[in-house]
Amino acid sequence: MWMASSFFCKGTIKNIKALISLLEDYGKTFGQVINKDKSQFYHGGVPIRRVDQIANLLGFKASVTPFDYLAVPIFKGKPTKSLLKPIADRIKLKLSSWKRKLLYLMDHIQLVKFAFEGNLLYFFWDYKWPQCLLKEVEKHIRNFIWSWDLEHKKLVTVSWKNICQPFQEGGLGLRFFSSLNKATILALTKKLLSSNDRWANLIRARAITTNLQRMKYVKSYLWSGVKSFWATMTINSSWIIGNGRKLIFGSINGCHNLSPLL
Repeated sequence: MWMASSFFCKGTIKNIKALISLLEDYGKTFGQVINKDKSQFYHGGVPIRRVDQIANLLGFKASVTPFDYLAVPIFKGKPTKSLLKPIADRIKLKLSSWKRKLLYLMDHIQLVKFAFEGNLLYFFWDYKWPQCLLKEVEKHIRNFIWSWDLEHKKLVTVSWKNICQPFQEGGLGLRFFSSLNKATILALTKKLLSSNDRWANLIRARAITTNLQRMKYVKSYLWSGVKSFWATMTINSSWIIGNGRKLIFGSINGCHNLSPLL
């Protein structure tokens, strides 16, 4: 039996020794020993001498970002086309494997809807994709539907805008990837604004002032997408007081702090 776990800490000797002690106590309690040959630690902005010291203490291999975790790219900073291009290339490769199949037009539509839209949705929840990359993926899918060839554009009489409409409105039920990506980031923004989970509290503490009026610079792929929709979400959010039991009201530095219930 094995499982993957992640730990985050500062690269001080005190913290590294505390982490080693934690792993040893875990092994004694549950009988699961850390496989050092398959374990890695990732660092950033740390001198080489300190990296070597940490590697010797932990016995882990030193690695750097970007890297993939559960097929999701992990990196620092704003998502760029070069970082997300491998995901788009995998979609293109899957489409290419189907182009020689003798499928009807509606088979292509269903394949795109349930196989490729769902695949991309998995990655839309974390990143705000560059528009140029979304348009490139949409171009390949559009060509796949009409001509079965990803690189060959076929002259059609129905615009892509009409195709990406619900069945009730005369479309084929497909969706613009830009709108789909925007919707997922808005949902993530709402969760970050209202959640009391540790990850949400951590990002809010690092990126937003107490009165929720000013945003700080944080080198994070998650926050880089959320901050562009933060104003939209806060403006369109409403307060639900209810019985007042879950409303937190206080005063910090002269600014009233309310926890919104969305």
